[in-house]
Amino acid sequence: MDYNFDYSYEASPGASFVGLAVSVLAIVALWKIFVKAGEPGWAAIIPFYNLYVLFKITWGNGWKFLLLLIPIANMCL
Repeated sequence: MDYNFDYSYEASPGASFVGLAVSVLAIVALWKIFVKAGEPGWAAIIPFYNLYVLFKITWGNGWKFLLLLIPIANMCL
């Protein structure tokens, strides 16, 4: 028995376009949220800094972002 398993996968151009469009929409929406909250809009595209700013906007303190790094404490937020 000769099994030939080909696990290569290529996304279609349509799926790539939809994924790119959703990503751009998410960045634009997050940018507008930051600007409305009085934060710099460019913070929406910096990976961990945008979570810090979101915690600062929603919880009032940015230091609670660090609780995400503690295994049990992140479930209590």
